[in-house]
Amino acid sequence: MKLRHAAVLALVGWYLMVPPLRYFLNPNLPPFSQWEIRGSFDTADACTAQKAKEIEIEPGTEEIKRHGMDEQLQLQISSQMAAARCIATDDPRLRGK
Repeated sequence: MKLRHAAVLALVGWYLMVPPLRYFLNPNLPPFSQWEIRGSFDTADACTAQKAKEIEIEPGTEEIKRHGMDEQLQLQISSQMAAARCIATDDPRLRGK
């Protein structure tokens, strides 16, 4: 691998992207350019691990109560996280049309 290719690979990060909560009223997901960035990570593995961690939070648990969320909102957020994706920061789909 050439040095410049290695440099380009080193610059790529990862976003944990979630669709807007309002998409639950419409089953068609918006393009990634309209999704929200939930976090940014150096590696795809770190992004995937964070997604798994956030999905594991059960509605009604002490952690949810500590954050002051009601169960309905937490169910929506859980569904949102289930739809979340780890997307490379240089993914052309983030630019929109």
